[in-house]
Amino acid sequence: HVERQYDYVYKLENQLSKHFDEKAFIREGKHYRDNKRKFSSWTKIIFWILSPLLIFLFLFSWQLFQFRNLQTDLIYLVINSLISLSILISMGLYLWALYKKK
Repeated sequence: HVERQYDYVYKLENQLSKHFDEKAFIREGKHYRDNKRKFSSWTKIIFWILSPLLIFLFLFSWQLFQFRNLQTDLIYLVINSLISLSILISMGLYLWALYKKK
């Protein structure tokens, strides 16, 4: 979480570099702004869209499989459903934090 607070780092570096004739405290902010990786847009797609979608599809298909296979004991269905629900809630909170930050 701390690692991704670039706005704070940019502001801090800007304030500090004014006192050192723009020769110090510039590595992080200016470097990242000037040399953004082309790969970062692809990783954004992976972590914001593709991974959550695949997790959701897997959990949905797993729940369908569980409930269609009625030979499974009820306790296992409940436990698997609770685990799936906790994963979906965690994924929802993760996505909410990502989009809220954006």
